[in-house]
Amino acid sequence: MTDVGRSINPSARANIEHRSLAVGPRPSGGGVWSSAGGARPSAIVAATVGTRPSTLAERPSAGVVRPSPNAVASTDNLGRSLALLSASEIFGPEFDYVRMSEREAVAATMASLTALQSRIIGSAHGFAPRLAFRDEIGRTNVRLARTYDGVPIFGCEVVTHLGSDGTVRDVTNGTVPTDLALDTKPRISERAAMATAAREFAAAPERTQGPNLVVVRLDDGEYRLAHYIALSAFTDGTPRRTHYFVDAHSGELLPLTFSDRTGVRHEHLARQVAKVRGQTIAATRADRDAPAEGTGNSIFSGSVPLTTTRDGDRYILRDPTNNDAETRDAHNGSGGTSSRNTVFTDNDNRWAGPGDDARVRDAVDAQYAAVQYLRYLREIFGRNSLDDRGKRLISNVHVYNNYANAFWDGETMNYGDGDGGENLSQTDSDTGGHEATHGLTDATSRLIYRGESGALNEAGSDVIGAAGFNWFLRGARGAGVLRDYLLFEDSYTPSNPDDAIRYMNDPVKDGASRDNYRTRYTGSADNGGVHWNSGIANNFFYLLAEGGANRTSQARVAQGIGMEKALRIYYRAHNVYFTPDTTFQAARIGWLKAATDLFGADSAEVRTVAQAADAVGIPGPPRPPTTVALLA
Repeated sequence: MTDVGRSINPSARANIEHRSLAVGPRPSGGGVWSSAGGARPSAIVAATVGTRPSTLAERPSAGVVRPSPNAVASTDNLGRSLALLSASEIFGPEFDYVRMSEREAVAATMASLTALQSRIIGSAHGFAPRLAFRDEIGRTNVRLARTYDGVPIFGCEVVTHLGSDGTVRDVTNGTVPTDLALDTKPRISERAAMATAAREFAAAPERTQGPNLVVVRLDDGEYRLAHYIALSAFTDGTPRRTHYFVDAHSGELLPLTFSDRTGVRHEHLARQVAKVRGQTIAATRADRDAPAEGTGNSIFSGSVPLTTTRDGDRYILRDPTNNDAETRDAHNGSGGTSSRNTVFTDNDNRWAGPGDDARVRDAVDAQYAAVQYLRYLREIFGRNSLDDRGKRLISNVHVYNNYANAFWDGETMNYGDGDGGENLSQTDSDTGGHEATHGLTDATSRLIYRGESGALNEAGSDVIGAAGFNWFLRGARGAGVLRDYLLFEDSYTPSNPDDAIRYMNDPVKDGASRDNYRTRYTGSADNGGVHWNSGIANNFFYLLAEGGANRTSQARVAQGIGMEKALRIYYRAHNVYFTPDTTFQAARIGWLKAATDLFGADSAEVRTVAQAADAVGIPGPPRPPTTVALLA
């Protein structure tokens, strides 16, 4: 059976032991509870959440020792001891919680660990709690990464869904065989793994991540122990961030390499870019004056209102009423958090007015899109910025020279100026919303940018960040609001207003995208078809919202449910039910569950989700499971 104690931060266990309240023998292996050599700390969970340990959790298995009577008797003291620790002390510094108190987060996570312990057989399996959150309809969920023998399983995450009584009612999870048997002691050094990745990268990396030891699943279903490494560089005017997996036993480079972020353009247009930086941006809040109301002349939206920050006799393009959203000039450098970047300022709060530098117009577009995107998240989804905790949106314009793309780098949005030909400035609202939604994905499902999960990642940015965001900009709930399912058409080929980069109503029209799961791309290009196969989910959304027929299958959805309902379903699945390795079939279940949560199991909305998924060829049950999902 999985050991819940593996999910408790070792320093927390040390704190508990220091108070002479430990359950059973001291942990072995440097503070990690050993299922073979020490008592199981399932009593810790029982003491914290006020429930009895599961009878399954107490069932003996090979190498597992049940808590002794003395250990169980001490649980009251253990519960009091844990109550003195913070959530991060208990679960580790990566653990976070949103829309709930710290104690509520601890209780929900402990309840989740108890429930999961009773559903997985195999002493090496464990969990690393990542996020406890209350969603937009008030339900509690906990995201937990899967581990094997203490090693993270790359991209494998479990989401527990709790009822109002604090117990787990449902589980969404990636699939890992419970009989997995893998030697987790590496035979290849980190230095050797880094050398292998560096040779393949073939450039001097500006930033590195790792090596980190992970368990990873190959495309054929086999699991390997690997060193995970991400390398970033700026070469030939293009950012690259590439992810490598080096077998920790044999030293071979595993065929799982992928790059992110690749921007909005298709690979066949040769416009690929990458996620490049992840430093935290510190908010510059000190000594700021009251907000000031100004105006700006944009490239794509005409004259727009701007709320800025007054700083003495000048104004800064920073909105103190919207999470300090700010736009900076990258001076045709690399963007991101570069020290070269400077804030835009103006003397009269009339941005890009007569006599102003024309470069300011790009900044007006980027700033307006960022602020309106924050409003969109609040008003349509009830969400406070990307992380639901008020994260700042920082936009960098004038990135690189003649750069015809844009990218989210993990912390900021970055926009090129276009190439002076078929691509204008990349600060149009489709691009801004698309890139910001990659940040939303980073804060929620963390869909891996490869294969089917990568296509869902890209489609999420198209659906929520482009189609939905532009509907909101045009007036959202107003009668007769134009719904726009062309993507990036404003900045692409200005001489031809009727074409676009992608078409959600007819994905195959661009000559590369697929609109049906049965015709999906399965090769290795485009990170396994992340842009091309995104058309499947894009067309699903279009049919859900508007109705119509899928070109490939000719299957029809008689009547759509409208943009707002479709968006709420898509967002909820993205936020609550998707995990890093979600496939199209798992996405279908997530969409059905989201529709059930919002509108009821027998609703027209649920039936329309099933019809739209059928039309684009995504197989699966017509309705979400009615019983608690068991981990596989």
